[in-house]
Amino acid sequence: MNNPTANRQTLKTYFTTNCVPTESQFYDLIDGMINQADDGLFKQQGNPLSIVAARTAPTQNVLNIYASPPSNSSPNPAWMLQLIPPSNPSGTITANPGLSISNGTGIGNSRLYIDNVTNNVGIGTTNPSATLDINGGVKVNNALTVGGSATFNNALTVNAAATFNNALTIGVPSSNNALTVNAPTTFNKTLTINGTINNTMWSYTHLYGNESMSNMPITTSFKSNGGSLLIFVSGSGYWSGTSSSFDTSDHFQEIGVEIQIGNFSSYHMKVGTNIQGLHCSFIPITICINRADYSNNTHNITLTCMPETTTDLNDYLNITIIEFPF
Repeated sequence: MNNPTANRQTLKTYFTTNCVPTESQFYDLIDGMINQADDGLFKQQGNPLSIVAARTAPTQNVLNIYASPPSNSSPNPAWMLQLIPPSNPSGTITANPGLSISNGTGIGNSRLYIDNVTNNVGIGTTNPSATLDINGGVKVNNALTVGGSATFNNALTVNAAATFNNALTIGVPSSNNALTVNAPTTFNKTLTINGTINNTMWSYTHLYGNESMSNMPITTSFKSNGGSLLIFVSGSGYWSGTSSSFDTSDHFQEIGVEIQIGNFSSYHMKVGTNIQGLHCSFIPITICINRADYSNNTHNITLTCMPETTTDLNDYLNITIIEFPF
């Protein structure tokens, strides 16, 4: 595909002093100009530049954009603007009239399409079934709010706060497309996922499992990813006080362990006893921590015996932490 007209430098040589242009040279001059009737490109006073689409059945192309001048070896444009784009590789099936941006030959390669009939927008599809129909992965790096239902036929990755106020469907039935959430996300209606859920805030950490409490106080650490926490603690110890310190008001002495989490919260795991030296299981405690209270960071847990409480090799400790993305 070569340009059939002479360039400007060549045309200038036809009209130098004392030259008599030939008929073919006048043809080159005329063919080198834009003709409103033949070329479908015109500008009327008071109106914007107008282009009439070229009808090449069954498609209707408006504008070809080339990265370099077309040639016989490289005739295809880099991008095409179409009013009736093809919807299959052979170009025998067309979509509804609309506006399409296609790459390459434009045959079945529409990248962005607006349907004139439904006003739906398709990305990677010329048959959008919703206001915005995306045929491919979606990545959101900032806040996303969806007021109506949303359907994604491929992976969805959320890296910032997102709110879905209606039904959300990830993947088509029997597919393995994934929903990956790396930030707080709120679902106010049904969430249907036909694939895998990957979320760094879903975690299970077993810090201690029936390990000796003989070396009190104990300090350990855990890593949270910004979600809400459930911390389960159980253990045992014995009353090491004297009879003079016995609480006669209720006939039981309260013993236990103080649990300090970070620099903020303090909790107690306790039990009552009236037998000195008898090993007792403390009443297990479940600590609930809202995600707003602890950041995505490493936190310390310190266990210290309460007054007149002692632990030794016969006492055991369990600490389990579960993190949730809500």
